[in-house]
Amino acid sequence: MASINKLKSRKADKKLIEELLQEGLGATGEITAIANLSNADLKAYQAEWTKKTQ
Repeated sequence: MASINKLKSRKADKKLIEELLQEGLGATGEITAIANLSNADLKAYQAEWTKKTQ
């Protein structure tokens, strides 16, 4: 949950956070990796995720 809180505090897209939460415990490593991205990398990740989900 700490990684989710970190993403929230970094203003990550709410829909991205919801999707990660729905993936459950199996996504813990992915969530941690995303939360630890640099600001530039997180912005790029979110942009690609947005393209994928639209």
